[in-house]
Amino acid sequence: MLKSVSVNSGDTQFIPLDNGWAGTVQRGKVLPATWVELNMAGTAWGDVSLQQGCDGGATLSSTTGGTTQGFSDNINENQDIPAAAFFNPSTQGSPCWGTGQCTTSATNVLDTTMGNYWAPRAANAAATDYIIGKLGGQTKALQKAFIGTADWNTTPQVTSTNNCMAVTFY
Repeated sequence: MLKSVSVNSGDTQFIPLDNGWAGTVQRGKVLPATWVELNMAGTAWGDVSLQQGCDGGATLSSTTGGTTQGFSDNINENQDIPAAAFFNPSTQGSPCWGTGQCTTSATNVLDTTMGNYWAPRAANAAATDYIIGKLGGQTKALQKAFIGTADWNTTPQVTSTNNCMAVTFY
């Protein structure tokens, strides 16, 4: 199921997802992007992921009093970012791939931290190092978001017993 929903800055929108739905939510329609990964089966669970890139901060919160994960800073807009950490739309991929996934033309998006499934490339070490540093070092960073090849053992999942989550993009 692919849904495209427009929400104005500062507004809130309820978007129902079928029981058992699993997938990603992102700002806009292009990659690289900050993802919120969700699984709405039984007790819903999810996380903020920077594996496919970072186009700004995002948080995921349980609506049943559980945890919140993510970060609100737009770490992709700082002046101290090394040029090598950015996705370069002029040299790193075609506008759209056979899967229908398109890449951004923006120049302020941090590149993949694990390699892209949609445009096979290796992880960007400069992006990974920068993100980990900005989010407080490896231990703190992995508590906020999936980065690189982190797994569920290092990045805690947000859970919700009523299958309702709050996603915020900054």
